Amino acid sequence: MTEDNSNIKKQGMTVREYVGENKSSYLVIKYKMNNTSEETYIEMFHELKRTGTLINDSYDDDLWICFEDKDSPTRRLSFSFLEAHPQMEKTVKNYLLVKLYVQKCRLLTVTKRLLHIKHFMEDTDFVDPDNVKDYQMLVGTWDGNKKREAIAIKEFLEFSNLDHAGLYYDLVKNIKKAENSYRELPDFQGVLIFDYIINDYWEKIKDTKDRYRLFPVILWWKLTTAIPTRPVEFYNLRRDCIYERNGRYFFKIERLKTELGKKLAVSDIVTDFEINEELYFLIRDYVDYCNRIDDCIYLISPPTCDVIYRNKVLNTRQKFITEKMNIYYHAFQKEVVEGQYHYKMARSRMTRDRELPYIYYGDTRHLAIMNMMLQGVNPIYIAQLAGHHTLDAQVGYYSHLETFTTAKSYILSQFMKGNSLLKRPSNDVNMGEKVIEKELLGTDYYALPKVAKGQGRCSSKKIPYECNHKSCLFCKYFFPENVSEDLLTYYKEENDRNMAFVKKSLQSLIGQIDLRDDAELQQSALQLSVLLNQKIVLDTYQYKEEKIDEKQ
Repeated sequence: MTEDNSNIKKQGMTVREYVGENKSSYLVIKYKMNNTSEETYIEMFHELKRTGTLINDSYDDDLWICFEDKDSPTRRLSFSFLEAHPQMEKTVKNYLLVKLYVQKCRLLTVTKRLLHIKHFMEDTDFVDPDNVKDYQMLVGTWDGNKKREAIAIKEFLEFSNLDHAGLYYDLVKNIKKAENSYRELPDFQGVLIFDYIINDYWEKIKDTKDRYRLFPVILWWKLTTAIPTRPVEFYNLRRDCIYERNGRYFFKIERLKTELGKKLAVSDIVTDFEINEELYFLIRDYVDYCNRIDDCIYLISPPTCDVIYRNKVLNTRQKFITEKMNIYYHAFQKEVVEGQYHYKMARSRMTRDRELPYIYYGDTRHLAIMNMMLQGVNPIYIAQLAGHHTLDAQVGYYSHLETFTTAKSYILSQFMKGNSLLKRPSNDVNMGEKVIEKELLGTDYYALPKVAKGQGRCSSKKIPYECNHKSCLFCKYFFPENVSEDLLTYYKEENDRNMAFVKKSLQSLIGQIDLRDDAELQQSALQLSVLLNQKIVLDTYQYKEEKIDEKQ
């Protein structure tokens, strides 16, 4: 370890600056930045004050009051813990100004960064060189959360010119997030049941006067499981977020600018999406209804929701926030999930019989990504839709996908068996939905010709001209009857081998930073999609044939 800051000074803090005329179109500039002139930071402060982000009159205040915008709650940035260290206080303030003004970070992010710096100052006795060994021992005990905190500390030390900062930088510079530290997702069987409840409830309620009372929950689920959307992006949606063009329907969103430390974007971040007719009219009808109540610019506004929910305005704030969303989400759980469908929402990921896992607002973004991967959407386009700056973020979803498909298979098998899990499934875009259609055909099923050596029947009107699969098992016209265990085993083993090969190939392509072969990526993604959907079909057949007591 060295006792000066020469290495930090040479390296500097990596800055990603967003330059553009509006929030949906911007250029990303990446460069190194060290502590600059005091005049520059004072200018940043006053510019943030001019735009309303800061309301303080003086840079020297010990407490900065901040707003995301006029409709958002306040954030307080307190520097009182640095009262005895005026030079450190300036450095911390300047660092936060870079995060706010240059990088356009959210106030929540900046608030967390300040908290991490406070912890660092307390742990090191304000960068005291005599505390280095103690801090080194402390670093050795850090879990995943503390390691994520270290990322912020490292960045701050790169920015700062504090005495002895280099000693502590050497201790944290190589700390990275733990491999495979991907978001824990809820039990997928529970997710699929919750999806059914949402869709079934909406079908029952949409033509009644009560249809919009819990609508924020309906819209949140239907929109964010289709389009990868962060909770705050959902709250920021405007009433003019949809439009029609040449008979096609589109949805636009203001993407949050992502934080520092990520690689340059593989391509532009998408802000306009094509959506289906159902979602377009769902939003349009709600907008028409809300416009009769208020003139708020936001799609979901607290005043409108209060009028619908309680027939009076309880909150004049114009922008929806998580605390407000919680009111409707908890009401939906109690009145609908528990009251009408007799399931309970667990407060954790662990569930018992007749319990569904708690689904957090941020979960749906990941579910949307997996749904797109199951449909074979190009990884580059998924990155654009999700607002990812690299393709690497998708690697973590591969382990979830197989679990996701297994859950789909189990749910489908319960419908086929007539079990009382639920009365009927929600719409499913995958091949697996075809498996349940036998039950819908009734006696007409037995008029269909037998195929696959008597192991099923075919509903095609143009046999064999519509045959486009090497096996009937994966054809949309095929309905299983007595599929042999040997045949299932054969195709499952073959499918597993092919899937392992394709996943390895896809991960290799994603890992090639300088090579983004759109065509090759697309082909690999489509192959994986086909294999995953074949897995749904095979697992569904297997579950259906199993003579065991299933959980109801």
